[in-house]
Order: sequence, then structure tokens, then C-alpha cells
Amino acid sequence: MISKKSASGISAMKRIRNFVPRDVLLTVYNALVQPHFNYCSMVWGNCSEGLSQKLQKLQNRTARLITLSGYDVDTNEIFQSLN
Repeated sequence: MISKKSASGISAMKRIRNFVPRDVLLTVYNALVQPHFNYCSMVWGNCSEGLSQKLQKLQNRTARLITLSGYDVDTNEIFQSLN
């Protein structure tokens, strides 16, 4: 459920990323994607490894989308640039 809701927010970000500045993408992320991760963060500690990896992939995908980075860029660097 969380992955589907987050993925729909990420899809919206993907559609607008070429038309809006980075701060707007961050605002959209904070409004549409991050609440789903925050709401379920207490559950993550008890979720399966497969679900945990899926959620991390969604976070990585979102970070790359916000920074307009390619898939060959290390996500640690991306997350540091986003704080």
C-alpha cells in the first residue's frame, strides 16, 4: 500500500520535473511522498527485507528525480546534497 501511494507521488514529480525548479520538486515531495514514509516509519523496523529494499529503492528514485541525477550516481552523494 505505501509503495503504491509513494509511487503515485513520485510519478507526479516525474511529470513536472522538467518544468519546475528543484525547490518546487522538494515541496511536492514533502507534500505527496514523504508523509507516507513518515507515517509508516515505525512499521519499517518489523517489515520484511524485501519490502524494506523496495521502500529504499523508492527513496533512491525520488532523490535522483529531485537532483536530476542519472542512475549511475551514488545515492549517498545525492542524499548528502539534499541533507
